[in-house]
Amino acid sequence: MPRVILILLIFLSMTSFADDQKSCSSIMLDLGKLGPIRNQSDVGWCYAFAAADMATYYLGKRISAVDIAAKFNSRNPVTGFLPSDPGLTGSRESSPWNGSIGTFEGGYIGAALIGANDRGFCTEALVRSENFPDFTKVDESLGQFTKAIFDFDRRLNNADGALTKETCSKGGVALRAIFPNGDIKAIIDILKRYDYDNSWRVMTDAVCRGRRSKFPQNFKVRVNKGDLDSQISDIDRSLNTRDIVGIHYDYYGLVHSSTGSWFSRLTSVQPGNHASTVIGRRFNASNGKCEYAIRNTAGTYCDPRFTREQCQNGVFWVSRTNLKSTLRAVNYIQK
Repeated sequence: MPRVILILLIFLSMTSFADDQKSCSSIMLDLGKLGPIRNQSDVGWCYAFAAADMATYYLGKRISAVDIAAKFNSRNPVTGFLPSDPGLTGSRESSPWNGSIGTFEGGYIGAALIGANDRGFCTEALVRSENFPDFTKVDESLGQFTKAIFDFDRRLNNADGALTKETCSKGGVALRAIFPNGDIKAIIDILKRYDYDNSWRVMTDAVCRGRRSKFPQNFKVRVNKGDLDSQISDIDRSLNTRDIVGIHYDYYGLVHSSTGSWFSRLTSVQPGNHASTVIGRRFNASNGKCEYAIRNTAGTYCDPRFTREQCQNGVFWVSRTNLKSTLRAVNYIQK
């Protein structure tokens, strides 16, 4: 009897291996359409950076992540995260993920794409999300710039005392960094006239007006929060047609299950609930597993627990089993 059981287990293992290999053809999207991986740094807008990559892939233009976030969020990271359209996106309180696995700090890829497409997408050249080449002698963190604008706005409106030379200088530098081609005087007037919770939407509208792009009318944004098998199927179906996929997932859980190492929140640059894009798939003959390429939002950073084979230049490979166990939602474009 033990021999029969052993033979049966070997047969099932070989069958599973063959099935995985058959359903796991090697695919890698054209990364030239996406450009270098952007780094969200210390701002909790991973959903907007992933959405910007998806829009960039389909529109052929480097779409701004900050512009997408400005439309989706009525509040900047400095003052908190509050979706501007709770009926579409769900709020922190009503989120189906609120509870044991925490809440998404920034927002949701699919809802952000829908909202951004309604008014049109703006390019990175007009509203910069990272890489501030003209400001190499100051802090280049997006979070530092948004905070400087927040402080500047508060002083302009006498909320935190009189405007100081330092606050004015830092605010001006930040505005020129994020809006390199904008009319800074007009943008400052916006800060004076609108409360901070709404000023980002108005500022980006002023800079991008008349120069926005939209998806073709036949494009539909789809969000799958259903069972995990259907989410994996959506990923595979999109990759088979060489389309990019946005995912919400438990970053910590995925890295842990992929590396076998315990680590704390203090040693990682990403939140547990995270958003990224899936850009490839392969069958790894060395371990007999189907694997997916995840394009992260932290520039070229790779968690040190990954091996070089698992992660290079900000793209990491994880097994279908591990990805499936940590998925929260899958976002894709139906054409």
